[in-house]
Amino acid sequence: KPLDPGHTWYRYHGLFRDLLLHQLQIQEVVAGPLHRRAAAWLESHGHLGEAVEHALAAGDGETAGALIDRQLAGMLKHGEIATLIAWFRRLPDEFIRSSPDLSIDYSWPLIFAGEYAVAEDYLARADALAAPDSPLSVHILTVRAYLARCRGDVRRTIEYSELALQRLPETLTEVRPILAVNLGMAYWHSGQMAAAEKALNQALREAQRVSIHLPAGGAMDARLFAEDVGKALEGARHLDLDPGIVGTGDTVLPAHVVPAM
Repeated sequence: KPLDPGHTWYRYHGLFRDLLLHQLQIQEVVAGPLHRRAAAWLESHGHLGEAVEHALAAGDGETAGALIDRQLAGMLKHGEIATLIAWFRRLPDEFIRSSPDLSIDYSWPLIFAGEYAVAEDYLARADALAAPDSPLSVHILTVRAYLARCRGDVRRTIEYSELALQRLPETLTEVRPILAVNLGMAYWHSGQMAAAEKALNQALREAQRVSIHLPAGGAMDARLFAEDVGKALEGARHLDLDPGIVGTGDTVLPAHVVPAM
């Protein structure tokens, strides 16, 4: 039964699948190459999630890891944390730890799942493999800054964010708004209002130029992000101090405003 007007997709009875699998077993066909072909076809047609499943079934860690990396940001945006963690756990651990990129990738869903100690372990492994002052080292600092903020460690959030901004290559334009927002939040929570506004204004400028990928929300349209930051900064000047306000000086924000962004 076709599922689409172009007769590209069809629905078959579940027993037909069982029959095909049974034929593979009795014919002693090695399934690995078939899974690899399926993964390649699905990838070429844009079905990356299904391609990952077949790459994993084939034991092809290289292909599976590359496919996971390509859709990591989008899946984090849509809250598909359990699926990401399940995929990573089907990869050999030594394979993940041999790749700084995969170790960094795995740390993101682990952080969102609250597995902070495990995430830090993979970040430490990535750090040991990454060359000093390389783009990878900046990515590690970026993740560590976010992890520190999740843990409520304001001092380390500021430390990692500032260090990452200092080392950030000009080519990694999409990372700068993330770090600037992270830094602004940390300054905010530490009561450093002038520094917080400076960092948020920097994020505003950078976000107007690039399409940013926020760790907590995936890809976000730069215009909408810029409007959020601008409204928060502008609205702060019209607020009176009350128990819900944190900070001193001419510019103050409600304690819930910046984290909500």
